Amino acid sequence: MATIKYKMADGRVEEIEVTDEFAAKYAEFEQEEQRRVWREQRRKRREVSLERLMASGWDIADPVNRDPLELLIEQESPRLPLFTDLTDYQRRVAVKFFVEHRTHGQIAREEGVSQQAISKLIKKSKTKSLPPLNKGAAF
Repeated sequence: MATIKYKMADGRVEEIEVTDEFAAKYAEFEQEEQRRVWREQRRKRREVSLERLMASGWDIADPVNRDPLELLIEQESPRLPLFTDLTDYQRRVAVKFFVEHRTHGQIAREEGVSQQAISKLIKKSKTKSLPPLNKGAAF
């Protein structure tokens, strides 16, 4: 016979004598429950808020309410190769910065994010959309 600590429904803990087979199964159950709790906590730590994703440049496309300027850029993409590899959000910020000549601060206020997030996004957009330079190329 073995003894296990069992938590009753009312919250008190009692030691109960059980068979060895039951004690082994109970220990397996407890370990699996601990693993389940650990996996749930780990999953929660990995979740990222939508606001944080959007501030870092991710965008969820809205196929119904498309901006006319974005549609024009999409149609003219062969003529504007710098904007073809960008997400909708990156493209919108790039147009505000490069075409409409707005400052980082103005764009940040309009988009509801920090100025630093816009600076990082524009820097990322530049490196993402520009082709690599050939080292031996002359200008």
